This record gives sequence, structure tokens and C-alpha cells, in this order.
Amino acid sequence: MSTETRMKSILDELDFNFSEFTMDSFVSWVEYHIKREIRFKSLTMPPGMFGVWMSDAEYPIEHIFYNSANPLIQQVHTQLHELSHIICSHPTARLTRSEMQDVLLQSVENPAVLGHALLRAPAQNEIEEEAELLASLIQHRVINNKRMKQLAISASSDDDLSGHFKSLGLV
Repeated sequence: MSTETRMKSILDELDFNFSEFTMDSFVSWVEYHIKREIRFKSLTMPPGMFGVWMSDAEYPIEHIFYNSANPLIQQVHTQLHELSHIICSHPTARLTRSEMQDVLLQSVENPAVLGHALLRAPAQNEIEEEAELLASLIQHRVINNKRMKQLAISASSDDDLSGHFKSLGLV
């Protein structure tokens, strides 16, 4: 089975109604299916870094960080790409808040730290290809359902989360 066929199958199995797509409703749908909360945070990232997904080892939370320096349309695509990793059940490290903070701080000087911490070595190009393909398929479904405007709206960031991100040392 080709990668594209597998990704289309995964997307079909989600059974999401793309005629009502918003980033927030799609994220809620994914959260419901994985039974974990997903939190988004924009950060200034090293050059060439678009986004990062980390699993919280202490709480049922998935963290998606995306580069605030990128144009909004790229930020949305990055969010979909990282969500695609989650949807595909790709491997990533489960980190405590302290470990997460250390990895993010170290990555400022050495971006390779993120690849190592997240179990995404260059040899795992297939994982990145799957996530990129699934993100593109999601975007095509959104466009085919005449919801293209929604691809310019980032997943919302809950103001109540500021304390959580402060505890990670990220704000």
C-alpha cells in the first residue's frame, strides 16, 4: 500500500466533517479521539525549525510548538503537520516539564537537540513524509469543502494556559 493510500485511509477513518472545518473544531476532534489535550504555543525557533511536538510525561497533554517568525499560513500548516504526527501515532519522547524546558532551551544554541529528543533522526524520513502528506491531504479536504479561509486561522491559544507555559519557562 502506498504512503498516500495509507494517509487517505487514516484521514477517512477520522470521519471528520470537513464542511464545518475550523482549526479549533479539528483539534477538538483529534483530542477526543486520542483522549489527550493538545496545547499550542508559538515560539521563536532556530532558523530552519518550523514546529515541534512533545508529549507531556506527567499529564495527558500533547504540546505543539510552532515558529512565531513564520508567516501565519506557514504556522497553520506546521500545526497541521504536527497534528498529523499525533494522528499517525508517530513516536516522540514523553518528557517531564523540566525535561521539556531543558530541551527547548538547549535547542536555541543547538537545533539538533530537538531531533534527538523527539526520536526523529534523519533516517526516519518516512515519518516526516507521512506527516507532510497527511497535512496536505487535510488542507485539500478543507479547500474542497470551500473552507479555505479557515486555513489562515491558527489554533487558538487559551489565555488560561499562560501559567502552564510560565511553569515551563516558555513565557
